[in-house]
Amino acid sequence: MVNIIVCDDEAVFLDIIFDEANRVMSKHNLEYQCIKFKSSSDFVELIDKGETVPHIVFLDIDMPEIDGKQVALKLKKAYPNCQLIFFTSHEDEIVNAFDYNANGFLSKYNLAEKFEDNIIRVLGNINASEPDYVQLCVFTSDNRCERVNYDYSRIAYLECIMKKAYLNTVDGGCYRIKCGLWREIIQKFDKLPFAVPHQNYIVNMNCISRITGEELYIDQLNKQISVSKHRRKDFLKRYSDYSMSKGRTD
Repeated sequence: MVNIIVCDDEAVFLDIIFDEANRVMSKHNLEYQCIKFKSSSDFVELIDKGETVPHIVFLDIDMPEIDGKQVALKLKKAYPNCQLIFFTSHEDEIVNAFDYNANGFLSKYNLAEKFEDNIIRVLGNINASEPDYVQLCVFTSDNRCERVNYDYSRIAYLECIMKKAYLNTVDGGCYRIKCGLWREIIQKFDKLPFAVPHQNYIVNMNCISRITGEELYIDQLNKQISVSKHRRKDFLKRYSDYSMSKGRTD
């Protein structure tokens, strides 16, 4: 399902864009939900909570509480793949808009004329069939716990060592994450392309190079992980089903 966000402090334009988004998505029989915010601070709160992944955002540049450009910086940091379309009544802003990784720009003077082309264009850049991010609380270097919407494709595996949980990235990074119960972390990754070969590991199936005997290998990290006898059957079935769905034969 595609999540569309519209944020503008002017009620008239907020309603116009909200109605246009609903019209276009319904016209093309697409599954979606559209949420509107008259307050930029309320939208920032949604970003911070991380409960709804915004796939397409229509954002006014000039707003009184938090400027649209500042909202865009926060949005793109949390969701770099989000499709951001700025709109404003000040067309001279178009030059600066793309400094904030915007994917498009709309003038309030010709919204109806340009809207459908813009939303159809950015729809081709997203895949809303599964979430792109998983929310985790990561410890910083000064031991603060910071909530992060993590691109799961960058995670190679997670491990539990002495009741502490660690996230290991595909580029070799290792970060401690907050973990109440390890099984809660396992549940968080259950709907993502991850599998549990051992009670202390959660592995990104896209990162598995090969499985031989009772071991799996992540060659890019020179990592070897045991597949426990207790979990072997379920793990191999999950991995096999996923590989077939992706057309892999390894």
